[in-house]
Parts: sequence; structure tokens; C-alpha cells
Amino acid sequence: PRDGPRSGPPRHGAPPGKVWDGFRWADPDDDGTAGRPPGRRPPSPASQAARRQLAHAPPPTAAVVDGRKFFVGGLPHACGDGELRAHFQRFGRVTSCIVMRRDGRSRGFGFVTYADEAAARDCARTAKHVILEKVVDVKHATPTPPK
Repeated sequence: PRDGPRSGPPRHGAPPGKVWDGFRWADPDDDGTAGRPPGRRPPSPASQAARRQLAHAPPPTAAVVDGRKFFVGGLPHACGDGELRAHFQRFGRVTSCIVMRRDGRSRGFGFVTYADEAAARDCARTAKHVILEKVVDVKHATPTPPK
């Protein structure tokens, strides 16, 4: 037996009047896509509708939460809320600081929110953040879209 997924058409013969387009058996005149690579297919009606919606949506930077909240990734597992707060307080007053945990153990990331924009700007300008001798990734937090 082979490892991994098979590529190419199924081993049995082609259905009468159909051609393999890389993903499925299709009619040869199936809107001109038979035999073309997937990237060259015309966009589906659903993807065209999604593009129209995105064209009228606010720019991605509008999703930044007030510019004062940061995602901090790559935290050492020994890092707690206190260490996180101690590091980020050097830029200004921190209103919220949390290390995300599961079953009492750090998940390796957290969130920090500043009281004012100036402190957040100072934090964002810092090229390298080191907590407990580990370089961490600091980015503006973006909200999770509702389900």
C-alpha cells in the first residue's frame, strides 16, 4: 500500500463522455475549465459575492482594537501574569494583562491592554521584546469575528 493521498484520476476507467480535470470527472465543455489547473478557473458565484462584500468592508486596520490591545505570542511556559505585566508596564499604565491558560498551564500567549495610545505606540515601536530570556512576538490584537 502507498503512503499519503493519491494523485490523478481514480484507477477505474473514465465515465463515458467525461474527462478528468484534476479534481473530478467533468464534461469536456464544462465552462472551459476541463484540463486547466485550478488557479485558472473562473471564480465561482460565491467567491464573486465574497469579493463584492470585501470591497465594501472597512480596511483590515479598522479591526485593530482601539490600537491599545496587543497579542503576545511565544511566551515561556514559566511566564505568568505578573511577569507579563512587569515587562509591559515599562511603556505605560497597563489596564489589562492576562496569560492564557488551559488546565492551569500556560498556552504560550497572552494579551496586554494599555490605558492610553502613547504607551501603546511606545510598545509597538520596540523592535524586540524579551521576557524571561525569551524573545516574544508582540502584535496589535484583532478581534475574532463572531460565529
